[in-house]
Amino acid sequence: MSFTDNGGSWHRADPDGNPISELSVRNHSLTHSAHWSLANGTSIVASNTFGIMAIGDENRPITVFVRGTRLNSEAEASLVNSQTFVPLRATATALGANVQWNGEDRSVKVTLAEQVITLWIDRQQVKVGEEHFLLETAPFLRDEHTMVPLRFLSQALGYEVDWDPVNRFVHVR
Repeated sequence: MSFTDNGGSWHRADPDGNPISELSVRNHSLTHSAHWSLANGTSIVASNTFGIMAIGDENRPITVFVRGTRLNSEAEASLVNSQTFVPLRATATALGANVQWNGEDRSVKVTLAEQVITLWIDRQQVKVGEEHFLLETAPFLRDEHTMVPLRFLSQALGYEVDWDPVNRFVHVR
């Protein structure tokens, strides 16, 4: 969502209506530039002289939106080996799937309609339907939450994933 104020600046808001950026256009005699100040501390400057530059905060938490709604969980999403890991139960439930834990072999079964995914804690091997695959990084436990790669889980359940590196937002659609 975008809107403008009376001063000519443009503002953007996340799906919850929280402001995330402001665009103010400034005419400098040498550069004719546009400047974005994002709520996360990132600055983006575009000018005829310097092109486009973005400076952001890589330590800012990752925010996950599932079907337009912010994912709420006690465990935060995090980057591990350049992949976004999320709490499995909260994410799968938000996607409409059922989750079953098997303590004997430390596996988790995720079911959505006819699709069944089986993952094991600390094992790269996963099963989607009857096919076996290897993940780059194995699911793991963090504070009693099973953490899994978001893109793998979402795509295996038929969803698309978009990453916004400037705002550190992940959108699952």
